[in-house]
Amino acid sequence: MDSRLEEEDTVGMLEDVHRKQRRSYHDGGRRTSLVRSLSTLSKKDAAIDPSSLERGTGKYQILDEKYEKPPTTTLHRSVSTLSRAVGLQRSASRASKKSISDRSGRACWEKWVFIGSFIAVNAGLIVMVFFVRFELYVWLLSLSNTIRSLCVLAIIIGSIWEGFKNWQRKDKTALLAAEGAAIASKNVLCILPCYTESRMELQRTLDSFADQAATKNNPNMMIAVIVDGLATGKGNDQPTWEICASILGAEGASFDEFTYKSWKGKKLMVKSIRGYWRNIPYVLLIKNKNCGKKDGLIMIRELVLGFNGGRDRGLGRFGHWFAESVKVNAGWSTIDYLVGTDADTVITPGSVFVLVKKMLSNDKLLGVSGFVKADLSLGSCLNPWIAYQFFEYVYGQYLTRFAQAIFRKVTCLPGCIQIVSADPKLFDVPLDKFSALPNPDSLFESVVAFLGEDRRFTCLALYENPKHHTGMSFEAVGLTGVPPNSRVFFSQRRRWFLSAQANNIRDTLNSNLPFTIRIIAASQILASAIVPFIFVAVVYFITRMAINGTHKYWMLFIGSASLVWVYKFFLMVTYPESFKEVFVMFYGFILQTLFSAPIQAYNTIHALKSMDDMGWGLTRQVSMDFDEIKVTTDAGSPPLTEVRPEPVNRLETAQVANPLLPQ
Repeated sequence: MDSRLEEEDTVGMLEDVHRKQRRSYHDGGRRTSLVRSLSTLSKKDAAIDPSSLERGTGKYQILDEKYEKPPTTTLHRSVSTLSRAVGLQRSASRASKKSISDRSGRACWEKWVFIGSFIAVNAGLIVMVFFVRFELYVWLLSLSNTIRSLCVLAIIIGSIWEGFKNWQRKDKTALLAAEGAAIASKNVLCILPCYTESRMELQRTLDSFADQAATKNNPNMMIAVIVDGLATGKGNDQPTWEICASILGAEGASFDEFTYKSWKGKKLMVKSIRGYWRNIPYVLLIKNKNCGKKDGLIMIRELVLGFNGGRDRGLGRFGHWFAESVKVNAGWSTIDYLVGTDADTVITPGSVFVLVKKMLSNDKLLGVSGFVKADLSLGSCLNPWIAYQFFEYVYGQYLTRFAQAIFRKVTCLPGCIQIVSADPKLFDVPLDKFSALPNPDSLFESVVAFLGEDRRFTCLALYENPKHHTGMSFEAVGLTGVPPNSRVFFSQRRRWFLSAQANNIRDTLNSNLPFTIRIIAASQILASAIVPFIFVAVVYFITRMAINGTHKYWMLFIGSASLVWVYKFFLMVTYPESFKEVFVMFYGFILQTLFSAPIQAYNTIHALKSMDDMGWGLTRQVSMDFDEIKVTTDAGSPPLTEVRPEPVNRLETAQVANPLLPQ
């Protein structure tokens, strides 16, 4: 076939596609299906090479040199959809945002400044180990352990004080009854963002929400499931949205369709349905593209704050639909709290009750963190990676997060189990800053914005509300899966490290945080910055001590860590609830003692080397076109006409006074 005729045929088909795209509903949100048109195009158009496309950059290439027609918006959209239809979707990280160093010279040199400083500082300190007397740098080795020991002292003193206050409380029976009534009057929206989890994971998480209703005086609950795109997880025979719809009993139902603006400023689509599942009202929101967990959290928080009287965020019909769902399906006039978890986490029974109880104990609380526990049922307790993380989770939360809770400023409310207030007065401004795009020329700002949304949102809330607090509850437990191998482990820890240290820098410099929290953040930065030096110095120190015996300065180093070691042994004895956990705690303790330093050193180097990579995962399979999801033409979803079921094991939901606060 003559190449010119072939090109004209291609352009004609693209114009036909363009005419189809012009059809829209009154909200401007509905797009017609392009799968069949683009399937035909993929067979006939040999002039376009989908492998040359760079999604997210707006570039493509026409291979025929004779055809030099400039790119059009229609062509770009059509070819982008074609690349998905023919199975040439690239990895999520390269599709949504390429390496920052590819786009910004400043970000590139900013990365190398971090790496150069890290190498220079550690190289200088390591040289000092062999040529300088030990007493001149022992303070640097002891600083981190000294601060940890001070944290242990703060935990001991704070725990004694809290126990004394509880002992002084009188008429506890009447107080507990009034407390239960106050908790039962609260309205809680449970948020579940998901992407490519398995049916088993989703079923377990949703069941754990439903099981909360069995708790006496449990608060009123509603579930919001947010499906981030149309991906199919590895090993799944259905896309995630179909699995969620099947579990919730919405399989084959018609969905409402709306437009919304993502936090990156793109106009995207969401299809939604509402109903009841195990006597609990729910909303299921399906996004047509994967924009990350952060985008889904911003979307649901904007809906909630708008419903509670916050400022207008331009959600239009979508906001009205959500408000109608809450008012009619749940029967609420306001949402008091948001409970968040991940789709691979199981919340233990009674945890929502405990979190709400903790929030009611202090009217200045912005949010509360639950206790994150590695789920041993998902892997072998002999797996060294699982045992290492099990002990690390317990020790880290009972040290750093417990100490922060004593000072009432927990700087990270983990996404797998948390509760936050839904008061627009407290969260309107933090949400605006949380949803703001970073300066593309700043690598530091990009790391803060793209990696670690939970810590970032918590810190912003504390910065904007300096007189308010965040807390910790060890009774509310979230069982979560942990990486079972080194590849997934270091992929996860790279993001955690970069997010934690970037926010620690901000915490250290922020005057709205207490001095103690800023010191803890600064010590964590220092400990991470000189990990290679600490590893070499400790090995050299142990070798010299074995050869030459003890020394007063070496005893100072050992003494600074002694209280921390006593605390570790205390946790190993008192924390385990079964013989299996006893074994895993001791096994993990040995692994953490032997390999913590080299693991941290490698992770630090790995994180700095790839700190300009904002990607989160591997390539996912897009299962179908968004327009194939059935849409209702009615004004509202069918479940809206159903009669709301009676609450289970619940008191009347009238607002009552909070007995935990001064009247």
